[in-house]
Amino acid sequence: MQDTSESITKGSQDIQQILDSMQSELQKVQWTGESANAYQVSQRKWSEGMRGLQSVLAAVGHEVQNAMLDYQANESRGAGIFNG
Repeated sequence: MQDTSESITKGSQDIQQILDSMQSELQKVQWTGESANAYQVSQRKWSEGMRGLQSVLAAVGHEVQNAMLDYQANESRGAGIFNG
């Protein structure tokens, strides 16, 4: 479970790095008029969707980590019962 949690968290971080890099590169490109407006609307929607995905991945990674900790605590309690 630890590997799964770490992979999910890394995926979330990778998405943020990609978004940051993409934004940096796209700031170098300039559009004017209607194309600039259309790009800004599309880019904003895409970024919002990616941030939503990143948020979900971060939450899932956190919950997997919590589940692992709960499992370990229950495992220890169970072992304690049988070990007297």
